[in-house]
Order: sequence, then structure tokens, then C-alpha cells
Amino acid sequence: MKEQVQTNPAAGSEMTAKKTQHQKIVAMVQIALFAAIIAVCSWIQIPMTVPFTMQTFAVFCALATLGGKGGTISVLIYIVLGAVGVPVFAGFTGGVGILFGTTGGYIISFLFTGLLFWLITHFLGDKLPVMILALVLGLAVCAVVGVLLLRGLAEVLDMLEVLCQVQLMV
Repeated sequence: MKEQVQTNPAAGSEMTAKKTQHQKIVAMVQIALFAAIIAVCSWIQIPMTVPFTMQTFAVFCALATLGGKGGTISVLIYIVLGAVGVPVFAGFTGGVGILFGTTGGYIISFLFTGLLFWLITHFLGDKLPVMILALVLGLAVCAVVGVLLLRGLAEVLDMLEVLCQVQLMV
């Protein structure tokens, strides 16, 4: 006697849903892992006025590995963790004050780097030359935004110094 094989279309969609859910969980774990890697790399530093750290390298690794969306989300998580006070920034520091300090422009620029990478790879594809171009342009954005915000901070501090001197004269 021949058995009839009964196919259940709902079972196939259930397997697809489980696979999709598994992929989402793996993506979330990878994003969190790269946020932690960025934090660890920010602690590896050469002390200067603006410390030279490995966090730019970690941001690039996150973007190249996770893609534009996942890498940008991991950078955003890193910045939010630091903003709420978790010591993930250079020198085991954290808090909103760091984002308004000398290194804040560079930290915030990582988000712009991720967004630029995401935009370029979305429209031009994720081939290696395109990714390298996107990362080089992201590095330029990081440097420009970091310097502009650092210079802007210096000008604000100079204005405050002048205002304090004017008040002392009066």
C-alpha cells in the first residue's frame, strides 16, 4: 500500500518565519558585538589633545562586515551607550559632556561615516572597490566634521573667555 504524502503549505511558511527570526537574532547579536568592539578599540589609544584610538578602524570593520544599515546601527548604539554614561569612549569615559568636548565631533562623525557608507553602497553596490571608496570618503567626513566641531568648540571657549574678561573689567 502506498502512503500519501501530505504537504502542508503552512509548515513551509512556518519554517521560513523561524529562519527569518533566526536571521534577525543573529543580526542583532552581530550589531551588539560590533558596538562592544568599537568600545574596546576606543580604549586602545595614544594620548594626545584628541587621542588617537583604534575606534575608527572598528567602525570601518563594523560597516564592512555588517553592511551600511547594521554598521550604522552599531555605531549609533555605541554613541548612545556613551551618551548615557557608560564608559565606552577613549580613556574609559562616558557621558554627554564628552560629546560636547574635544573628541565629541569625531565620535559624532562616525555616525555620518556610517550613513555615507550606507548611502554609497546602497546605490553603487557592495563590491570591494565601492566599499573602499565609501570608507575613504567616510574617513574624510570623519576628519572634516571632527575638526569643524573641535574648532567650533575652541571658538566658543574663546568667546566665553572674552566675555569673562569684559565682565571683570566692568
